[in-house]
Amino acid sequence: MQSITLRFLASQSTLPQAGRVPGGTVLRWVDEAGFACASAWAKGPCITEFVGGA
Repeated sequence: MQSITLRFLASQSTLPQAGRVPGGTVLRWVDEAGFACASAWAKGPCITEFVGGA
């Protein structure tokens, strides 16, 4: 089994209000983590895509 550890740094530019990270920034980090995990599992390049309903 393979393990991936990702760490994301919240810089001053990503903390516009009261030291809180905006939801869009967190979603970008989740997307990057999904890409890293999928690429490792597939042993090749991958893309992330939204698949959902209404």
